[in-house]
Amino acid sequence: MERCWNSDPSKRPTIVDLENIISQWLIYVNEYYKLNDENEEVIMEVSSNINNHFRSDMYEFVEANKALVQGQINTSII
Repeated sequence: MERCWNSDPSKRPTIVDLENIISQWLIYVNEYYKLNDENEEVIMEVSSNINNHFRSDMYEFVEANKALVQGQINTSII
């Protein structure tokens, strides 16, 4: 940016230089968004897997608790 303000016009970037710089910026920005989208997909997949795992663990806990309660009821009846 400072080169653009140079009082000596020969030291200022040419339009081709500026085009190359801006093109490179656009490549970086596009790559950032691409990586961000990919990361978001991975996060959603991992989150879904974690939720499924916790749901399965919770189901096992509920079933084990039912069996324990039923066992206690049967023991107290006898």
